[in-house]
Amino acid sequence: LLDPVTWLAAHEGARIDTTPVDRQGRVVVERLREQIEADPASVAVVTPAWEEPYGLVAAEAMSSGTPVAAFARGALPEIVAEGTGVLCAPDDVTGLAAAIEEAAGCDRRAVRRHAVRRLSAERMVAEYEQVYASLAHGEVAA
Repeated sequence: LLDPVTWLAAHEGARIDTTPVDRQGRVVVERLREQIEADPASVAVVTPAWEEPYGLVAAEAMSSGTPVAAFARGALPEIVAEGTGVLCAPDDVTGLAAAIEEAAGCDRRAVRRHAVRRLSAERMVAEYEQVYASLAHGEVAA
């Protein structure tokens, strides 16, 4: 849904750039890189309309060092940490406008570091391996 983004463009003068996705719904990485290089001060605006179990768009944006302004819906409050972006109440487009302005001030290197440390596939795999190893040794979570 583009309603909040369209509202921001109409009422706050926001410039809208959409990032194309492939047939599986994945972001076209080369196009994303081009957009970031063209406007390194940009912010990824994430406006989920439902309770998403994981904020892949936010994680992908942060992995490139792009701060996130988003509705605090679904898993986004667990993914967007302080200093990596700004959350606002779901469906609050005025709050989203303020979140965009604030997120633009985030340190892009810190955003990237957070993504590598907390959101990478490598971290996920390492933690799964720890769980499997503990199960193999008879350890049971309480």
